[in-house]
Amino acid sequence: MAPNKEFGAFYVHRDKNLHDVMNDVAAALERRGCTPRRMPRGEALTELQAFAALDPLLLDLRKEYLNAQEYRRQIEKDFGCDDGMTDMAILAEDSAWCAMQTRYMELRADSCLLMEAQALMEQCALEKEKRDLEVRQQQALENYQYMSMLSRIQRQKEQDDSYFWLLFWVLAGGRAFFPLSLYPARNFNQIAA
Repeated sequence: MAPNKEFGAFYVHRDKNLHDVMNDVAAALERRGCTPRRMPRGEALTELQAFAALDPLLLDLRKEYLNAQEYRRQIEKDFGCDDGMTDMAILAEDSAWCAMQTRYMELRADSCLLMEAQALMEQCALEKEKRDLEVRQQQALENYQYMSMLSRIQRQKEQDDSYFWLLFWVLAGGRAFFPLSLYPARNFNQIAA
């Protein structure tokens, strides 16, 4: 096997079989330490998702399982539940699920990796709470601004209504709201003199 900058050289020769080389590669991966490849945004992580973020193999196995599950659903939709293709898709889904669960149990057995996964889950939960708080604060601010806008519109409407009635009263000569019998009758001669 050719030398690799990251892992060093792993050679298969008479004293080492392929199984020993694979164990050496796995040990080198563990020594290197796994860092999260990607973290889902906007949701709290389950333990399986946290381990998948830490372990590339589990991430790939999980993707294969989800693809097999989607394929089975599509086959059931296209051919029905009693078709041979559906049986094969169910077997492929079960196989992918078993591979994913086996790797998941292997990772859970490693207490150091389990603590990393739990820390990652807590970190994601805190980030989700922080984002949710920011969203709630933004919504509260928008609601406050909306309510203040409505109250300004209501006050403006009341002012416009009072100006209308004042103008109406002035234009009517102040008599719009009082009966004419209350005003003394004047004839034209009295007004002219």
